Amino acid sequence: MNKKVEITTASKPVPAGLLRSCKILLAAMCIVASGVTVYSWGKSTSPQSLEHASPVELENVKIAWGKGEIIAIVRHAERCDQSDAPCLSLPDGITARGRGEAVRLGGMYRALGLTKTDVFYSPVTRTKQTATAMFNEKAEGQEWLASCENSLLEDAFKHKLKGHNLVLVTHSGCIENVERALGLDAPDKPDYISTLFLSVDDNDKKATILGMMPSSGFNALNRTTTP
Repeated sequence: MNKKVEITTASKPVPAGLLRSCKILLAAMCIVASGVTVYSWGKSTSPQSLEHASPVELENVKIAWGKGEIIAIVRHAERCDQSDAPCLSLPDGITARGRGEAVRLGGMYRALGLTKTDVFYSPVTRTKQTATAMFNEKAEGQEWLASCENSLLEDAFKHKLKGHNLVLVTHSGCIENVERALGLDAPDKPDYISTLFLSVDDNDKKATILGMMPSSGFNALNRTTTP
């Protein structure tokens, strides 16, 4: 006759440290299984500031620019409707002070070289005024830069020519979405007319964050010497 045997085990609480380790291991296994590549920036939630980058890092940005392998995403100049400074013209545009800063930044871009560079801007007043101040008639309005909730990077690759840099004048929310798409959890709001530099592979359609350059530090790129 077969006997029914009951086996019981004593239930013991799992140490909190072990439980956390198991959760981390499980998350890592899921990431590997999904084939997703995650770029870690440590505890920082924002890209490094290129204003404080080493000469070698700045030189790498300039070399990539010379090869036409950069997407540069620029936030518009100071908003008139969020400042006490005098408006340039329309109330939904930029301030007169902001225009002056945009003109100076445009001069630094020209010193970097615009021969192999295409410039697009969001057709919203503040971005159009910023792009015009920076690049005069070289810039072209693109509707996708105004409604770029989650697709800016994808749209950018569709418009980037191989061997050409692409400069996009857009909005802080659009820049933050790109940063999140490239692995940053909660990026800080970028300053006015700061530039997020991305190094891109035109063949694989992949982008890597090089860093954020405030307008105050942009001249550092022009002080480096490309071999």
